[in-house]
Amino acid sequence: MEVEYRPIPRVVLSYPKQTFSTYVASLAVPKIIKHCREKGVPVDAYTGILNRRRLVLSAIRTAPAGSLVVYIGHGLGGRWIGNEFPYFAGLSRGILTLNDTHTLAGRHVIAIACDTFRELGIRALADGALSYIAWDDKVLVDTLDSNRDNLPDVADTFATLVNAMVDYGDPQYAVTTFKYKCEEYINKYLAEGNIAMAEKMRRNLEGITVY
Repeated sequence: MEVEYRPIPRVVLSYPKQTFSTYVASLAVPKIIKHCREKGVPVDAYTGILNRRRLVLSAIRTAPAGSLVVYIGHGLGGRWIGNEFPYFAGLSRGILTLNDTHTLAGRHVIAIACDTFRELGIRALADGALSYIAWDDKVLVDTLDSNRDNLPDVADTFATLVNAMVDYGDPQYAVTTFKYKCEEYINKYLAEGNIAMAEKMRRNLEGITVY
């Protein structure tokens, strides 16, 4: 495929780790930060007590045009939940909501979270986001019913997605690269007879959306 290079001047990264699934997804973060440093791309990373709505939104607002905003955590249709547990999600505003999508104008977005494309993604694009990569369904990770050695595999696909975007600034290229990586793991799992993980990886491959 033909790839158009668009430099990414900065990455803003929000990654709560409050549940097992978000912990698994956050295993991608060291690879992302290492890759960005090697490419000379600054990273503003927020997790733990620093992963607060005010701080993350401020970082997004001050990031240069063309920057990449990455959220790795729980999501609902109109919200990046942030540090809240999903079942408490109605008690506070979360990291970013439908009322905040204007802050994404002029930025690329990757949301590795469940169910955030149809509402949040479409609103963000309408408000001027350069691109929005996300899922309109559940994002699946390895669970305790299978071999825990597979945990880094899921994170590797997420890191591949973000790092490909950092490399070229081309959302279609990033998603295509992610899908190739998923296919590698699917073939590996099928060869091992690990049907459960092959299915989870296939669901992630088929569920990703980019505009």
